[in-house]
Amino acid sequence: MPTSRLEATSRPAFLAPAGQSVRLDGPLGIRIRVRHSFAVTADGVDPRRWNVTTLGYFSAVLDADDRELLAYHWHRDGHSPITFPHHHVGAPAGATDISKLHLPTGIVPLAAVIRLVITELGVEPRHPKWRSILDSALRNGAAE
Repeated sequence: MPTSRLEATSRPAFLAPAGQSVRLDGPLGIRIRVRHSFAVTADGVDPRRWNVTTLGYFSAVLDADDRELLAYHWHRDGHSPITFPHHHVGAPAGATDISKLHLPTGIVPLAAVIRLVITELGVEPRHPKWRSILDSALRNGAAE
């Protein structure tokens, strides 16, 4: 029995070993690589409830050759002095390299990245009600 609406789909979710990308359906061969760090803690009041807090994320949209087109990062701790949510934009070969800039953003939820690759990059949705599922995720606090 599925535990969520997404698990009820007939096609598998995109999962890959750490650091590897997954090809998404569509004519451009768009790929995605995701790392999401979070903490799960007991509610403290209701033992049936749990709280999930995002500690950081890395979501990258890649071309068919695994070159980064867009990346959304939020790493609160680590080696970089940049600890605020930001994105990177890949540049075509020979262009000025802007891929190392840390362009500030608000928190960018994975649901927003999925919507981007579907609506802007021609990725085929895997669920017929993808739009309402993503709308609901964004409305109901999947903003981290």
